[in-house]
Amino acid sequence: MTKSLLAVLAFFMVLVGMKPAVAGQIVDREWVFNLLTVTYSPTQSRVECTAFNSSGTAIGGGSGYPVGGVARVIIQVPMKYEGKNLRVSCKEKSLF
Repeated sequence: MTKSLLAVLAFFMVLVGMKPAVAGQIVDREWVFNLLTVTYSPTQSRVECTAFNSSGTAIGGGSGYPVGGVARVIIQVPMKYEGKNLRVSCKEKSLF
């Protein structure tokens, strides 16, 4: 009885100590002139983002490193796209 109780308790402690992996996502976008700042969280990796026009053509890209689990990526786009609702795709990359 005691061994099985200890085994169940140990198993429960392992489960409680495990945290599920959470994929990062774009949590904010801000425009300053033709610079789009994308905030990506949570992450511990370098993040690369690409902005696309309405035709699906890539029009700008950038990368950023995490600080406190949050990466900010600044993407410079042509002036004619300033303030537009562009599709943005981000991927986590290895730090090295």
